[in-house]
Amino acid sequence: MEVCRAEVGLDVSAWEAWQTFRDAKSLAGIIPGVIQSVEYLVGGGEAGTIRLLGLKQDGSSKVVFAKERLELVDDASMTIRYTMLEDCDFSHLYSHYVGTLRFHPIQSEPSKSVVVWEIECVPLGSAPPPRPAAYVRIWKEIEQHLVEKRHVK
Repeated sequence: MEVCRAEVGLDVSAWEAWQTFRDAKSLAGIIPGVIQSVEYLVGGGEAGTIRLLGLKQDGSSKVVFAKERLELVDDASMTIRYTMLEDCDFSHLYSHYVGTLRFHPIQSEPSKSVVVWEIECVPLGSAPPPRPAAYVRIWKEIEQHLVEKRHVK
């Protein structure tokens, strides 16, 4: 099993970042170059929800689909855990795929935070393990959106 991990510092509070990420449907409007669409097939964002994410591949207009089941959505710990389901565009790459995102406040600077993204997976064949660190720009785009939104108020 491969375990991949990335940590990204953000200039917004953990609660702001968590609330934005927790509302997956809003992400398509914030980072349309990455998330094309979010559809809830079962549930509405709580644990047990099955969602279909339309994702744009880097530098391409092609959209691929990730089907996920939310295993944990916890406001108190600002944690979400999801499992990639078999019938999606990524199922030929991994026999097991679980992602966990945690949003941590920086105690000395409450207006700043760290998001930790950890992925446990079993790649199939020559499939490379996912690289959560490659998605730092996504978090920086979300951060920029939240900072700009703060200045508009």
